[in-house]
Amino acid sequence: VIAAAVLSLAGIGVWAVVEQF
Repeated sequence: VIAAAVLSLAGIGVWAVVEQF
């Protein structure tokens, strides 16, 4: 469960960075 939460947060962070470019 914790791992899934970390992966989801990481995915959102990466998506946000990608959206900036």
